[in-house]
Amino acid sequence: MQSLFNKVSEPQHFSEIYRLFWKPVLYFVSRRVRDIAIAEELTQEIFLKVFRFSTSFTHGKAFKPWLWTIARNTINDWNRGRKTEPAAPAPVVASTEAASSLVVEIPCHRPNAETLLLEREKKTKLHQWISSLRGTQKQVLLLRLVHQLSNEAIAEHMGLSLSAVKSLIHRAMHTKGASIIPVEVLD
Repeated sequence: MQSLFNKVSEPQHFSEIYRLFWKPVLYFVSRRVRDIAIAEELTQEIFLKVFRFSTSFTHGKAFKPWLWTIARNTINDWNRGRKTEPAAPAPVVASTEAASSLVVEIPCHRPNAETLLLEREKKTKLHQWISSLRGTQKQVLLLRLVHQLSNEAIAEHMGLSLSAVKSLIHRAMHTKGASIIPVEVLD
């Protein structure tokens, strides 16, 4: 294998090196630039540099560190040359040739499974807590949390004074289980 690297400047050996390292280099580049089209361009540029500078490769030295240094420097040069950075990283989509070796990352605005489970658990605890409250206190909190009415609107709707509504909310917040409600929600 080392003899293959020592003959990197010969076209038949270069094509074998290209075949062996194309996917790993593409994966390395795509993880850093996050755009498959640019990653493929930079990978081509890396291999052009490997071929062009193959005469500077010292025979007997390790080939892989030399290759990865060229790859890293090419990416750094590309990053320095960019004028503006995109607002959000583009999804990394594998080309058909590299699909088996690349991880596909698609940014998503939707919550992940863990977030959904935590929200469901919080809603269940909130429901249990509100169910444990009695009468007017329960109605006031339902109007505030579920219907998102202001304290003034609740007072008007229920025929209570504003201070009575605030007092009911304050007392409810000091009952067992109220810790699941962020205070700023009720302010």
